[in-house]
Amino acid sequence: MADGGQSAENTSAEEGTSQGSPTKLLRLRIVAGHSLAKKDIFGASDPYVRIDLVKARGDSYTVLDSLYTKTKKKPYKGSLG
Repeated sequence: MADGGQSAENTSAEEGTSQGSPTKLLRLRIVAGHSLAKKDIFGASDPYVRIDLVKARGDSYTVLDSLYTKTKKKPYKGSLG
């Protein structure tokens, strides 16, 4: 599930072990973003994706990790003509 209107697709899953418990590596590729916030007053925006992993059985869920990225705007120092 991708919150905020982003579309995501599963690109691969790999099995592994971590301290004796079975784990799986899930790689996602974000293919679209919808209803993102407009640029702020400084001319930059910081869109993000939140992925929630939901148990197959049961009503509860846990967010394992949230990652926020920073967007930096770099000025162009060349000539335009």
